[in-house]
Amino acid sequence: MNQILQNKYAFLIILLILGVLSNLLDELVHRAFTIPNNIWYEIIDVTVMVSVTAPLLYWMINKIRLDSNQIQQAKDELQQIFDTSNANFYSLDLENKKVKVSQGIEKLYGYSKNDFLNNPELWKQVIHPEDKRYVEGFEVCLSTQELKAKTQEYRIVRPDGEIKWVEEHVTPLFNSLGQVVRLNFIMLDITDRKKVEQELNQKREELKISEQNYKTVVDISPIMIVIHQEGKIVYANPKASQIAGIKEPSNLIGTSIYDLIDPSSINTFENMFQDLQEGKLKSKFAEYKLVRPDGDTLIFEMLGTNIFYNGKPAILSVGRDITDQKKMETALRQLAYHDELTQLPNRRFLYENLKKSIARSERHNHKFALLFLDLDGFKKVNDTKGHDVGDLLLIEVSRRLTQCVRDEDVVSRVGGDEFVIILEEILENEVHEVSKRIIKEVSTPYSINDSTVHVTTSIGISIYPHNGKNEEDLINAADKAMYFAKNKGKNNYKIYDPEIENSINSKFEFFEKIINHFRND
Repeated sequence: MNQILQNKYAFLIILLILGVLSNLLDELVHRAFTIPNNIWYEIIDVTVMVSVTAPLLYWMINKIRLDSNQIQQAKDELQQIFDTSNANFYSLDLENKKVKVSQGIEKLYGYSKNDFLNNPELWKQVIHPEDKRYVEGFEVCLSTQELKAKTQEYRIVRPDGEIKWVEEHVTPLFNSLGQVVRLNFIMLDITDRKKVEQELNQKREELKISEQNYKTVVDISPIMIVIHQEGKIVYANPKASQIAGIKEPSNLIGTSIYDLIDPSSINTFENMFQDLQEGKLKSKFAEYKLVRPDGDTLIFEMLGTNIFYNGKPAILSVGRDITDQKKMETALRQLAYHDELTQLPNRRFLYENLKKSIARSERHNHKFALLFLDLDGFKKVNDTKGHDVGDLLLIEVSRRLTQCVRDEDVVSRVGGDEFVIILEEILENEVHEVSKRIIKEVSTPYSINDSTVHVTTSIGISIYPHNGKNEEDLINAADKAMYFAKNKGKNNYKIYDPEIENSINSKFEFFEKIINHFRND
């Protein structure tokens, strides 16, 4: 249309130019021929004007006809595209209240072209009630002529009740006065995208709730949870701060994890830390001692595992306080393997330790001695002074025996007033020295409850491997040697030798003859 108007203006200008040229030609002809105004002058004038203007008129007419055809062809092509395209667009003529709708809009909205043509307000009426505010804001802008190209999203309701999400791109067209005369809309069906967004939002919400629940569980957890990166604590739950003796978990953030580890457990922790960092293990259990600011030491069973925290590799350490459990285990072990009165190892401990001593001696090819002690005169003390004094006497004897041997030697109480001592990696002359020292210390008078008490001891000794290669043989040999020493006057010691067996056998034969004699009588 603009092209046609431009051609009309050009045509008028050319006619004006032709008029001016005609006058000029007329003047030139008149002067050239100096002919008065007569019929010949008119003929020449007309002939010149026609010869000049005719080609120009012919060119202009063809040009206008060609431009008009091209414009009409372009309009037909655009109309064909508009009518047949599956694209979602429509055009609203605000001056003539006419609507043009593409085939795609029909599919998107579910209404026919005629529905839109018969009801220009239909595009607003199908908008979801909850999204009407978009149209209201749009109309305000339209009424104030402040409308600009914009994009917005809203829902529409199809005739079958299905709800679709659309993304609307609107472009206003203005007249020469700056008034909006047409609105062109391009609509995109974003229903599937919105479904995906809603699913993602739902997943995010579920994840957020899950994280909140997880954080709640972690915060109220009775176990210690710490996350550290490169040795620095980046997260600690309230239980961790409670164990560490620190008021708030945030006060632990940024501190070294090594500040919590007792020096005696540093090597164990570093080994675990290194194994996890190098990927040798995915997770690892270990026991550590944790030290509090007040100096208290706790024993913890901890699991370390590799994780990612805030996008960076980290180690999650989860631990539980087993201090009380360890104390209970120690107490139970004490009850199971130690004498309740003297706190010395008991018979069970002796047998287990004796097995280990035999294995070590066999492996390293060295000797060890087993001393079997029995107190002389203990029964008399017990009967005359009472069991309380007897118990205190046993405790004091145990203390003296422990002081007579090395720290690595084992002193055990195996009966009422019987003790067994294991001396590993010792020479025979050293066995004599220890035995003499024990006899001297035990026979020294005891002051108990304002009373002076006297006891002595008889010691029988067996040497591994000469006097036995197992526990029973060694104990039996030492026991026989002890009775031999007791029969020889007590308060002395005897190393086992085969002659003891002959002496014992002879003694039994003597008593058997006496018994048989009385039986015969």
